[in-house]
Amino acid sequence: MKKLGLLFAAATLAVSASAQTVAESKTFDNIYIGINGGVATKTTGHKWLSDLNPNAGLRIGRYFTPVFGLAIEGNAYFSNKPWESTGTVVRYINTQLLGTVNFSNWFGGYTGEPRCFEVSAVYGLGWGHVFNHRDDLEPINRMTSKAGLDFAFNFGSSKQWQFYIEPSLTYNLNGLGYSALEYNINKSDVQLNAGLIYKFKNS
Repeated sequence: MKKLGLLFAAATLAVSASAQTVAESKTFDNIYIGINGGVATKTTGHKWLSDLNPNAGLRIGRYFTPVFGLAIEGNAYFSNKPWESTGTVVRYINTQLLGTVNFSNWFGGYTGEPRCFEVSAVYGLGWGHVFNHRDDLEPINRMTSKAGLDFAFNFGSSKQWQFYIEPSLTYNLNGLGYSALEYNINKSDVQLNAGLIYKFKNS
């Protein structure tokens, strides 16, 4: 409980430091949209490099303060490795609601504009679906949870563009869709994606 209290106090201070930004922010301020892609594979039980699964996705988000925000992300996965073929072009989709925390602004203070380089964390819950066109396999729905770090480079005349590299871990919380919810490293995927984001002009 003490650790939780310290975390809450730190979050309160960060929000207070950004109070003026929140007060002046309009509904459609601080919104961004981006695309990403990379490779993923099962975390344990096999050779990573021989079983890479390419993916592509879309992320839409909003920062409510210079530190905290929310994003919706959806990714499609195209390979069957390391599992057997499902007979579909897109083997799997995963959609997440992610909380975002900009560590650079939290610990370094907000400078009034994006830094050239920033580090952020993402964490959230989502829904995954395995497609199937084969009679001997059933489609699978599962609850997922993603945690990752974004190493971001901002550029452009107003730093409206951002390129980021994101290593992450996605847990399949209920395995094949039938088991109890748990964070189990043996039921997770490790992923390395790169993305390009455009941040819309604010009022």
